[in-house]
Amino acid sequence: MAYTNNRDLPLMMAVWLANDRYERNPTYISGSQLSLSNRQLVLGLRVADLNIDLSSLVAARLGHAINDSIDAAWKLPDLANRMKAAGFNSLFEYEINPVLPAPGKVAVYIQQRFNEEVAGRILTGAPDMIMNGRLTDYKSTTVFAYQKKTIEDYLWQLTAYRYLARNLISDNVATIQFILKDWSEMRATHDLNYPQTPCPTLLIPVGSAEQCLIRITARIEELNALMSLDQSDLPLCSDEELWLDPPKFAYYKSLSADPSSRASRVFDTYAEATSHMSAQKNGGKIVVRKGEPKACSYCRAASICEQFANWAKSK
Repeated sequence: MAYTNNRDLPLMMAVWLANDRYERNPTYISGSQLSLSNRQLVLGLRVADLNIDLSSLVAARLGHAINDSIDAAWKLPDLANRMKAAGFNSLFEYEINPVLPAPGKVAVYIQQRFNEEVAGRILTGAPDMIMNGRLTDYKSTTVFAYQKKTIEDYLWQLTAYRYLARNLISDNVATIQFILKDWSEMRATHDLNYPQTPCPTLLIPVGSAEQCLIRITARIEELNALMSLDQSDLPLCSDEELWLDPPKFAYYKSLSADPSSRASRVFDTYAEATSHMSAQKNGGKIVVRKGEPKACSYCRAASICEQFANWAKSK
């Protein structure tokens, strides 16, 4: 993989960001890729060989670093002492990545890599943690993303893990363990709708390994059918997949006002904007400000995506 350094990042940061541990075989597909829209997934595979700027990798590398530090906390000696210091029962004996779990010990599997052929592609994945038969996946993210996303955004990755690690997972319900990087204790104290902990959890029913295989097979077969299509024939990302903000309606007193300038008032609905304009003596005009597709900021295919280019033109 070749990288660009258009932001002129220093050497120490560049080396860290260029440390790519993922398989780039085009026949491989991961659970996190399956969670993307069809358009994101297909175009993302087409730009796999394009140069990526190092500055775009900071969030991903921070996620890796957090996962690595959690792994280390479990794998280093004196685990029982750390559990006791944190106020948890340290009487249970935990065995990390055992080939055959010992009787009476709690089996904990951390970052075990699985690869298996499904519908002509290699499904790959390394579950963050499997403890006592329960799958847990870490998500270091922002409060906005935590509040915006739904169960569907995580289901594909958990589905892949449930199938791949079926010999280690016995629970058909998985846990998402969030780590909210920008969590504010002050906001949590004064706003009950704000996450009340920086580490909330979410339980997601995934189903049996057999059910997961059926879903994965159908999804990969759908992807294979789309891979040869021209971009213009690919399905567009939906508003939900784009994390599209609802439009705003800007009122300007002057008909000749520049739409990029500051509006007199901005409304959430067209009805509110027209009601306000009708009450004004000199009329004016209303300009619709399109919502921003926030997901495009995280999409590696945005640079070649015609849907994103059309949105940017019409902005």
